[in-house]
Amino acid sequence: MSDYFGLTLQSFVIYLSRHAPVTQPLIPEMLRELGVEISAGKVNQVITEVKELFEKEKEEVLSVGLEVTVQGQQLPVAKVAGGLLHGPVFIGEE
Repeated sequence: MSDYFGLTLQSFVIYLSRHAPVTQPLIPEMLRELGVEISAGKVNQVITEVKELFEKEKEEVLSVGLEVTVQGQQLPVAKVAGGLLHGPVFIGEE
């Protein structure tokens, strides 16, 4: 992927395609109105190729986060609810 269109613009294109109610054919039109000359083919490339890189990075971040997170440990925590003492609390997978 060319760095001609930086990560900010690539992220914006992915955001528009996934989270905003903007269809793929409207994205290059919208960007041209903002002064960015980009073809429909380049938008498609960003959505397909760069999205895969973002998804891979997201999976790696999640994996590391789960590795360093407290899981399956009983914490010395008690909670009083309705006059009753509840605890210890279990966090994680069984």
